[in-house]
Amino acid sequence: MVAIDEKSILKELRLRGQSFENTLYKLTLKDESDVNSEKPVQTHLVVPRQTQFSPLTDKPIAVNFLKYEPGSRLRIPIIFVNSDQSVDLRRGCFVVRVNQYVECVCDGEVPESILLDLSTAQKGDVFRLNSLQLPPQVRPSKNVPPDYVVCVIKSTKTK
Repeated sequence: MVAIDEKSILKELRLRGQSFENTLYKLTLKDESDVNSEKPVQTHLVVPRQTQFSPLTDKPIAVNFLKYEPGSRLRIPIIFVNSDQSVDLRRGCFVVRVNQYVECVCDGEVPESILLDLSTAQKGDVFRLNSLQLPPQVRPSKNVPPDYVVCVIKSTKTK
């Protein structure tokens, strides 16, 4: 079992937001028998998973860490940009988010988020996986279908 200071976890949650679960951390383990030794025994790259919160105080109770290796699947949040440049979105249309994350395989650096440009969005548009701006060493995992819907542009009802 690994014990981490609650304030450190809260600080990371506030700093990272949705991208907390796809942030790489170095976890250094030391030998239990020699508590006074400063020599690390093992160092692993890990990603946090399944942060559990107290229902009363909303403070983290537990965080599970998974060992990360290049080629592992990660859920990366999708961020919508340039929505203020779309004519239809300024006229009253709105974005319906179908999926907030996309499961990706990262061979190199792990991005904090994946961007979706909405500057050309028009009423009735459906943004799919091919609309995302994926970094060079990031690709969708095999579990993500090619017609994966990210969002839909809807208009308000008019009489």
